[in-house]
Amino acid sequence: GGYFLIDAPDLDSAISWAARCPGAQYGAIEVRPIWDMSPAQGQELRYEGEAAEAR
Repeated sequence: GGYFLIDAPDLDSAISWAARCPGAQYGAIEVRPIWDMSPAQGQELRYEGEAAEAR
């Protein structure tokens, strides 16, 4: 038993990595996201604007 925690750019990449695990030959592997750390769309632009105003 156990688990692997990997950082993959997309689901296809994560599935490709999961297929390389030794247990994939004999059983099932579950691939799922833990959480999305990317900023909300447009949020990073707001922060950049606030930083420029503070200078």
